Amino acid sequence: MKKEKLFVDNLKCGACAASIKDGLLKLEGVENVLVHEEKGMIEIDHDGQNEYTVFLERLSKMGYPQRGTSTLVQKGKSYVSCAIGKFKEPST
Repeated sequence: MKKEKLFVDNLKCGACAASIKDGLLKLEGVENVLVHEEKGMIEIDHDGQNEYTVFLERLSKMGYPQRGTSTLVQKGKSYVSCAIGKFKEPST
């Protein structure tokens, strides 16, 4: 089992975290995803089938690019992903 740690932009809340987790778990070989909202960090446990860049590409398409590289379009996408995550986020 391999572990990747990624730092991303636009991670704002639990709904963002839910969208990120859902999006990454759809990738083949991904076993677990932990999202640390306060740090803007994502930990991915995977079987090594995917390279680091595959995770970065998926996150970027969702609006959560690598830290320091965010564009206005990606910020907009992150708000959409966040809104979708609000429907998936467990209520407390």
